[in-house]
Amino acid sequence: MRIGLCLSGGGARGIYHIGVLQFIKEAGIDLSIISGCSAGALIGVLYSGGVSPEKLLNLSIKTKWFNFLRPALPNKGLMDLNYLEQLLNQNLSAEAFEDLKIPVKIIATNLISGKLRIFETGSVIKPVLASCSVPLLFKPVEIDTELFLDGGILMNLPASIIRDDCDILVGVSLMPVQAIKLDEINSSFKLLTRVLELSVQNNSKLQMGFCDILIESAQISNYSKFDLNTAEDLYKLGYQAAKIALEGKFI
Repeated sequence: MRIGLCLSGGGARGIYHIGVLQFIKEAGIDLSIISGCSAGALIGVLYSGGVSPEKLLNLSIKTKWFNFLRPALPNKGLMDLNYLEQLLNQNLSAEAFEDLKIPVKIIATNLISGKLRIFETGSVIKPVLASCSVPLLFKPVEIDTELFLDGGILMNLPASIIRDDCDILVGVSLMPVQAIKLDEINSSFKLLTRVLELSVQNNSKLQMGFCDILIESAQISNYSKFDLNTAEDLYKLGYQAAKIALEGKFI
């Protein structure tokens, strides 16, 4: 049985994915392919490159590996992704997709063509940077003379791109939409964040239909996409959700 895993974007909430992967590892579930967007692309590539869930969690707690996701002050303009590039270079031995232990497909939005691009061959680091480049916060990433931003603009849960590559497809969504209080939209940044969140949820609905099993926790809405201080809580939430959804399904 070919089992595929689709990891959505969601900023610092991506630590939830680490908990899911920890349960998958403990349950002895062999993955045939992984797809990812933004934080999901980052976690998926590192895991496929041989970085264990334990080490991923340790990185998220002991280092500032999600500092690149903190909002930029308006007078500083768009930020680059040097911090993330450094993290990948330090922890990923694979230089190309072909060197990864598990096949991975990740996505980014081509600003020139206005279309989604799927990356699955060639150099791996720049596509991960592109997939993680959140609009309005980070500079677009240039690949092959074209500019790319976060894949979540068009497809935050890239399930359909691996549907034909697996028999059972497990999707992990980090962006459930919950009602918020009026006073929570108290800045232009929070307004834009809310608009992007609603857009992301809308483009994820169709993709959820491609999944045989969907892992999603309503409680994750209580966690900021820009806060690393809740790493252990997110990890535990992901682990428990995966256990409920997957235990006994593949054994």
